[in-house]
Amino acid sequence: MASLDSDHEVVSISNKPFTSVPLFLPDDVEYDPETNTISAKPKNGGSENEASNEAPQLVLVPNAGVEMLQTMKPKNAPVSMISCVGPYRTGKSLLVSRFLENSNAFQIGPTLEGCTRGIWISTSAIKQKSTGVYKFVLDCEGMGDPLSATGADASATNDARIALACVLLSSVFVFNNTSHPDRGSLTFLRYLETVRRRIPATKSRVKYPSFLWVFRDFFLQLPPRKDDPSKKYSLEEYVLERVMHQNHNGDDKQVVDSLLNDFADFNVLSIGYPKRKEGLPFQVEEMSMLGDVPWTEFDDAFQQDMNTVIKYCLKEAETPFAMGDEKKGWNWSPRSSNKLGNYAHPSVIAKWCETCIELVNSDGVIPNLPDLQHQLLKSMAEEHVAKCIEEYKTGLQTFLDSSDVYNEGSAGKTDIKLENGDSKPTWLAVGVDLNLIIEELELKGVADADSLLEFSNKTSTKLKAELTESISLPSILKEVMEMYESSCDGPSKTSFLSQIEQENYKRSQTACESVAQRLYTPIRKTIRDDPNQVSVYDFETKVLGAVEQFFGDCARGPAMEETLLQYIKDPGDADAVFLATVQERQVLLNKALELQANLERDIEEKRAGLAKMENDLKATKEKNQKEMETLKTNHEQTMAKAIAEQKKREEERLAALENEMQSKLKETEKTLQQKEEQRVKEIGNLKEEAEKRLSMEVTTREERLKKEQLAHDAEMKRLRAEAEKKMEEEMKAAERKSVEEQEKIKKQMEDMLAEAERKLLEEINEKQDKLIEAQKRIVDKEQHNEKLLERAELAEAQACPVTCCCS
Repeated sequence: MASLDSDHEVVSISNKPFTSVPLFLPDDVEYDPETNTISAKPKNGGSENEASNEAPQLVLVPNAGVEMLQTMKPKNAPVSMISCVGPYRTGKSLLVSRFLENSNAFQIGPTLEGCTRGIWISTSAIKQKSTGVYKFVLDCEGMGDPLSATGADASATNDARIALACVLLSSVFVFNNTSHPDRGSLTFLRYLETVRRRIPATKSRVKYPSFLWVFRDFFLQLPPRKDDPSKKYSLEEYVLERVMHQNHNGDDKQVVDSLLNDFADFNVLSIGYPKRKEGLPFQVEEMSMLGDVPWTEFDDAFQQDMNTVIKYCLKEAETPFAMGDEKKGWNWSPRSSNKLGNYAHPSVIAKWCETCIELVNSDGVIPNLPDLQHQLLKSMAEEHVAKCIEEYKTGLQTFLDSSDVYNEGSAGKTDIKLENGDSKPTWLAVGVDLNLIIEELELKGVADADSLLEFSNKTSTKLKAELTESISLPSILKEVMEMYESSCDGPSKTSFLSQIEQENYKRSQTACESVAQRLYTPIRKTIRDDPNQVSVYDFETKVLGAVEQFFGDCARGPAMEETLLQYIKDPGDADAVFLATVQERQVLLNKALELQANLERDIEEKRAGLAKMENDLKATKEKNQKEMETLKTNHEQTMAKAIAEQKKREEERLAALENEMQSKLKETEKTLQQKEEQRVKEIGNLKEEAEKRLSMEVTTREERLKKEQLAHDAEMKRLRAEAEKKMEEEMKAAERKSVEEQEKIKKQMEDMLAEAERKLLEEINEKQDKLIEAQKRIVDKEQHNEKLLERAELAEAQACPVTCCCS
């Protein structure tokens, strides 16, 4: 019989080869992440907890459950947790293992001692397909385990810490114990009074999970109802009416009140005694290792009871774990919709685990939970947005720095060959080495304004999506987005995008100006030196066109158009006007010279006609001389007068014509001279202005050099004075030190001499004392010898009569 319905599936979350890993462990054990085992810490004369009979504190386990939540994918998956607590050796591990369709997902042991320490989390989750909620299972250390703490108080404290951690983390709180519902069954729930004292605020109690009381090995018949004996109680009805609503003592009353008022929901279920198929009992050895028994060998009733508990818990855990301000209400919706929920992401739950362990190990009242969680979400959001801002700035700066200074393919040395419009000879070749410009000016990358903005938008879209995925609370998300936009890509001039755009503009301006100046400066010099090398039309259509094309091919960035206008188009237009003016003047001069030549030619022609007329007249005279001779006398005066008048008129006409030609020539020469003088004057003014600017620049530089020289001399003088002063102080210090050393040596010598004299006097006194003592001993010896001699003589004298008598 399957444990899960079609809407749920078990998915692996961790890449570790373990079915469960520790989330919290007591601080008196060590965890080995390689083998996923724990061992007792070495004891140095007894730990503090042992000495004081205090329960060990819970600590977060690195490289285990919290790390799995931090690295879980998808990052924004909704998560809920089902925790199972209860007395030790009551089958909790088998129950939570069956959630994962694996009887050994959590460690099951055959001994009397419990095999679970702390709180362990499954490395697989039960995913609900319709909502996308990932449901984890927590297996907890058994209550009353003699290994967990020494003494009743320490054991109760340890049980309360385990329960408080599960209340703070779980969506469903399963209490598992063997027995039947009566007052005694409330004993192991005494820790709820401690939990209630730690979380007293009513608003915080909405964070309590659903409570499910599971009675294991339950086989008793339920009695008939008091109000209707024909019907039997359900287990939940019996517990509520016959166990809860009774007169209890103070401790039990607090437990009942907590169960009915603190938790989001309350229910009671039972699981019968485990049996084989067809009701056959398991052997004693098998009962201690039920995790190794294939699930299909259990009888249907036991499987049905287990599946009922699992389905109820999965149903209660459909709502993912939420954090933040509860005033705004629950706003989660299934993953199939596009709305963002108010649920906590796995990384947020991992961070919340760190806060939970601090709260669990602390003493006293826990502050308002929604406020704590809101602060946690806000701090995590601020850390995340700080990382995103730094990533945005680094990415944008890297994008700009890695961009080309000039357009791709334009680097290298390029010649622009400029030709006139007639026979197409090359009259100027402009060479521009872009690599040399980059090297000389140390130019940095330049990006097109649109490309920079596109990269900024692309980066911001990605980072904002990450922020949206990682931050579930709308109010915090709004603050974070405003913080991100004001720092990164907002319209403010202080935003990083505005700063990088300004930097890009300056880079573009420098790079474009360098190319434009190197391109157009030789062209301007050439046409100024010899304006007749190219026509105005060719200059405007071909020369400027070639330069603008080359500039457009290599230059880039937001300053490109402005630089083109300032350094190429505007100067080009001015030079075109200059060429037009000079060439127009040249045309006028050529026309005047041509007119002068025509006038001279007309004069010559008139003179030639006059000479011919004179020759014709002379011939006529000679021809008619004979005929005229007769009339000469009569008509001589008349003829002479007529000739004279005719000649006079001709001369006057020729003179008038010559004067007219001379007047026009002088007027033309005067006009040309005035234009030439004006040109010379303009050139002179330009030279004077240039010389004046040069003189001012030279004067300014000389003054600056003088000031720098004076400052340098003053600084050298000050340094020399300081050096002399310092040297003098060092000499004095050296002299003082030398005197002090001499005095010190002298004093040491005097001390050594005094010490030597003192030791010598001591030796002399010692030897004198020894001599006196020796003399005294000699005197005493002599006195002693004298006394002995006297005694001998006295003895001899006394002994003499006796001797005589004897003789």
